[in-house]
Amino acid sequence: MPWEVVFVKHEEGFMSGYDGTKLYYQVWKPDGESKAVVVVVHGLVEHSGRYMNVVNQLVPKGYAVYALDHRGHGKSEGERAHVKSFDEFVEDLKLFVDLVKNKEKRKKLFMLGHSMGSLITLLFMAKYPEGVSGVVLSGTGARPGKISPVVKALLSFIAKVAPKAKFALPWDPSFISRDEKVVEAYVNDPLVSKKASARLLAEVYYSTFRAAKEAAKISVPCLIQVGSADVAFDPESREELYNIIPAKDKVLNVYEGYRHEVYNEVRKEKPLQDLEEWLEKHL
Repeated sequence: MPWEVVFVKHEEGFMSGYDGTKLYYQVWKPDGESKAVVVVVHGLVEHSGRYMNVVNQLVPKGYAVYALDHRGHGKSEGERAHVKSFDEFVEDLKLFVDLVKNKEKRKKLFMLGHSMGSLITLLFMAKYPEGVSGVVLSGTGARPGKISPVVKALLSFIAKVAPKAKFALPWDPSFISRDEKVVEAYVNDPLVSKKASARLLAEVYYSTFRAAKEAAKISVPCLIQVGSADVAFDPESREELYNIIPAKDKVLNVYEGYRHEVYNEVRKEKPLQDLEEWLEKHL
């Protein structure tokens, strides 16, 4: 694995999604009382276990980290890499955050959403902002990466007539990082889906625009961390998303040469340190 596990306490559990779907989650805690909580919201076709660099950075400093596997992802139940509606992710996350708040009473709670998880986080915050002290978005933007009009039209059509039809993901896995060990682990990870349904892909595409619009409701402090070489979202839309967010306390960090997963990059130490310092400033 491309990371070393240094956390103190690890817990696993299952909860019911909004419709009863069995969802898996993980918790990492320091030895002793945690000073704040970070809820990780993972990206497309991956899972909560791929954020150990974040865990290893934050837990030794006193943070508790909670992470949910979305329905159809990781160890959660549900049709693999499929969703009927993007709102299912949002409603599941609402129940998970409620669970976290119940377990970590009177502690500041921060959301950390990556890629598709950043879209889920934005939509969640627009609808359920209560009790969240700040938001971190990584690998994100206001518009999707470039896609031809023909492919977009075909995807939309198939998503309507055969929503569960699965397609191989149309990108080279090296888009996530320049670290070959990270890419190798991603490719060989049995919990990372190699295909996704037409409906899920279409929902992610159109939810990008919707999330950007809803970002206008974000008033809590916000940190955006993206790589300059990240093509998962339109590179020109990073500042657009930053400008849409009305929060007075907001930061946009663009890391030169970094790809999609800044926390899993060759020089991951910089974005991880920036994340920790930002959290410390907002305690």
